[in-house]
Amino acid sequence: MLNLNYNINKAIGGGGCIGVMKYNYSASIVVAAGGAGGNTGDGNGVGGGGGGGMAVTQSISIIPNVTYQINVGAGGAINQDAIGNSFLIGFDDNDTIPISFLASGGKIGLFPGAGIVNGGDSGTGSLVRAGVVTQYPKFNGGTGSYSSGGGFGAAIAGGGGANNQANGANGTTASTQARGGNGASGITAGGGGGATAGGPTPPPDSINGLSGSASSNAGIGGNGAGINPVRAVSAGTDGTVIISYTGKTKAFVTGNVSTTFLDGVTTHRFSSGSGTFIYTFPYPYEEPVTPYQVVLCPPLYQ
Repeated sequence: MLNLNYNINKAIGGGGCIGVMKYNYSASIVVAAGGAGGNTGDGNGVGGGGGGGMAVTQSISIIPNVTYQINVGAGGAINQDAIGNSFLIGFDDNDTIPISFLASGGKIGLFPGAGIVNGGDSGTGSLVRAGVVTQYPKFNGGTGSYSSGGGFGAAIAGGGGANNQANGANGTTASTQARGGNGASGITAGGGGGATAGGPTPPPDSINGLSGSASSNAGIGGNGAGINPVRAVSAGTDGTVIISYTGKTKAFVTGNVSTTFLDGVTTHRFSSGSGTFIYTFPYPYEEPVTPYQVVLCPPLYQ
């Protein structure tokens, strides 16, 4: 069996028991995949892209001198699903097997029928911890809508993209008016659906859906485009991996990553490609976390 006793140990003797000096600390993890691009559909450009999937935990016990492998998936271009997955693979001190976060990217919208473009579905996520799998399911893009327009030409409204927590809103049409569906908001976000109206102008007879907002600023699906008003189709954004913990910097990181210290919390934000995270003990620039002792007796430590 893999030995995960990477902590600094100190035997205190007596009764066959040992005192284990632990120098771990707790960190919160967010892993989000990229969003899909907006869908140009049949030329009306109305489908909002789906937001990236997500896996998250409030706390894991970071082990000193162990490398955590990280990858961040890219957003999709216009008319393209997100590219690759985001993941973090490492160890929690409470487990004897690796802990694994995985998030898949968002999808572009589909065409269920003539003149209709749905919003894109979100990606999915999973967290494997101590052999227990937590699934984060996909959510569905909003349904598009089509109307003949009552002699003024077709009114087309695209569905909004889903995010990792909610379905996208449906597009609606009534006579010559078209209203695109809004993208869902959350840690990731769906793109808004575009809308095209066949009615006379002015006034405009179509309203584009709003893009959802994302608290992570990553994994956002691209918007669909429409006319009256005009809005360009947009690509999806890259995903992210975020590691945050209380106190000043305690780790070395590699890859495309930014590190901030605000209100007593250090945040490492990985923005694209592969990277690593390692907490070395003792850290050479900052004081380590205060160690604590756990007494273990046979056979627990054997």
